[in-house]
Amino acid sequence: MSLVGPRPEASVLHASYVEHTPAYVYRNMVRPGITGWAQVSTAPSSNPDEARRKLRYDLFYVKRGSAMLDFLILARTIGALMRSPEAARRAAPSISGSAAFAPRTAGGGPAYSPPDL
Repeated sequence: MSLVGPRPEASVLHASYVEHTPAYVYRNMVRPGITGWAQVSTAPSSNPDEARRKLRYDLFYVKRGSAMLDFLILARTIGALMRSPEAARRAAPSISGSAAFAPRTAGGGPAYSPPDL
């Protein structure tokens, strides 16, 4: 396990996701981590649609992972740990629209629009 990477799922959920979502196997291309892009960008998932949303973040990390992205994830993780639980909930990013799934460029637009699953 590494410090940054897609968080591992419970084995029962993992088997179900592999069976129902073909792109899920690609998140296994990198080592799992303690914190990840999906953890600092979305709320915890409680249903298959939310799990697919988190998968989009994980696949973004697999495709675009870099030392800079790892640093950003670590900074967001530390920031979330320093805030109170109420502040963390208020600061959660909007999950409507594909622009919420990608980091911003210097011009303010999305750097990457993840694929629909």
